[in-house]
Amino acid sequence: MAPEQLHRTGTKEGCAEGDCGACVVMVGELNAAGTGVDYVATNSCIQLLPSLDGKSVKTVESLKKAVEANDYAAMKSEVEELEKMFAAAYQAAAAAGATASTD
Repeated sequence: MAPEQLHRTGTKEGCAEGDCGACVVMVGELNAAGTGVDYVATNSCIQLLPSLDGKSVKTVESLKKAVEANDYAAMKSEVEELEKMFAAAYQAAAAAGATASTD
């Protein structure tokens, strides 16, 4: 199913190489203790679909759902995760740009 049909159009493909961060989503997996889900930032443009089997994928639209449900605790958690995710993506892109300019 296309992202447009799912109303999930906030995540964009930019470079198609995992460098720019426009496609970053949160991928969650049950933690070792089985008490919660641990999320990591992932470049969706280079993520193979079979590797997501059984995992949770959150996009920027997840924030909208939390706002509509008035679940501000969940929204705050989502925002904090997104801030970490985008900071990591920015640092990776900056490092890749610095490496590319010196090669």
